[in-house]
Amino acid sequence: MWDFLKSNPFIVGALSGSVAAYLLGLLVSYLRREKRWLGYSVSSRNIVQQGHSKLSMKYDGRDIVRLDSHTILIRNIGNRPLVQLPVRVECVTGSEIVEQEVHAPQGASCATVPDGTGKLVMTTDLLNPGEVVNIGLTVANAPASEVKVIARGEFLEVKQIGERADTAELLEALLPPFPFGGMLFDLYRITKPRPRR
Repeated sequence: MWDFLKSNPFIVGALSGSVAAYLLGLLVSYLRREKRWLGYSVSSRNIVQQGHSKLSMKYDGRDIVRLDSHTILIRNIGNRPLVQLPVRVECVTGSEIVEQEVHAPQGASCATVPDGTGKLVMTTDLLNPGEVVNIGLTVANAPASEVKVIARGEFLEVKQIGERADTAELLEALLPPFPFGGMLFDLYRITKPRPRR
């Protein structure tokens, strides 16, 4: 067989070209596949916490021991719109959401429904790629400053991203499962336009 291949280099060239074209086709189809990805980030801070046993705190006429503020950013980081996707926000057991504020992209409609004292379900009618929904929560009596974001949908992947995700961070979050992801990220960093000084 080796003698046949040595005597017919045209066949070797055609086979290697076909394999390269096939692999390139796989790469292009992988990069263009439908990505239904939802990214989220949570920024939390403690507003006040009871520190002394003789100190009492009230919020809107109710006794509290702790008050936390959370900002949750829900971002469509895929390449397909997300339609009527419910996103569940859960605070630590024993906490109570006392205030909520939702800022949707211009033209989008968001509805929030409380699901118990420390849980909230937010549904937006349409979240296009790159759009962000900002949810602000004030939570009372939470034992810890933690928030869970849960979303389920057909072929949906949920990824936690940084508070201020830029393109480089999103590429880092999205490309590692791909074998050539690191190489593509390096090419992006080399060709990225730099600010003039």
